[in-house]
Amino acid sequence: MPAHYALIGYRVAQNLLPKIMQTLIEHYQLDADYNTLPVLPGEMRLFPKLMKSRNISGCNVGMPHRESVISYLDVVSPNASFCRSVNTVLSTADGLLGRSTDGAGFLYALTKDGVQVSGRTAMVLGAGGAARSIAYALALSGADVIMLAFENAEPFVSALSVKTGVFTEYLPFTVKNLTETAPKVNLVVNATPLGMAGGAGAIWPAFEWLYGLPKDVVISDVVYTPADTPLVREARQRGLQASNGLAMLVWQAVESFALFTGVTPDEETVQSILRSLQA
Repeated sequence: MPAHYALIGYRVAQNLLPKIMQTLIEHYQLDADYNTLPVLPGEMRLFPKLMKSRNISGCNVGMPHRESVISYLDVVSPNASFCRSVNTVLSTADGLLGRSTDGAGFLYALTKDGVQVSGRTAMVLGAGGAARSIAYALALSGADVIMLAFENAEPFVSALSVKTGVFTEYLPFTVKNLTETAPKVNLVVNATPLGMAGGAGAIWPAFEWLYGLPKDVVISDVVYTPADTPLVREARQRGLQASNGLAMLVWQAVESFALFTGVTPDEETVQSILRSLQA
């Protein structure tokens, strides 16, 4: 019988993850399928029953369920538990196991661009599941982290410093704080929906703060639709190195695929998928 995998989330129709996963399944000639299962906010109580009734061996968890899904899991990996964010769930003999591949996917994408993380000071925008996972991965890799968020991220940021030993700071997301923090950092990560196509993201309040960034700064926007996100476009117009979140999406998908199937995609295959999505 084929193995069944899925993406569970809200507004998943535009998500590229199913295309990536299906391409990998076909490339490695696996007896499996990958589907999308929309789940409305507030309906995650149905998640365990859905996994069982559909005989789903593993699933990816999209927004806005990455934190709420934790309540319905039997086991959660340490990093996912600390970040309160799960994007990968496996059906195991011990029940439903939750993990996060966001941090690893983000670091892989940076590494492939030749970016050295250790010793950098990163400004992470946002405090959702992806932002927390990325901040944790950066801290573990030796980067200081300044998190700017619309919601209060002080408890997480303080715990991050205690756990990893790096310098951390939380500031409210305001144009003033963006402007004053910009000269202090050499890595910027947008982990908010700002600039996302399809009405899912709000409009950036301003971009003048980009002028305060050092010329060697690296800017990473986790948003990948449109490909030329407002942040990436404005940064490049100022001569700064910037990329969207497509590579992160592909690499975190590769991590999930390996967990699901036991097959680790080779570099050539991953780069081929990335090129096809960028075309």
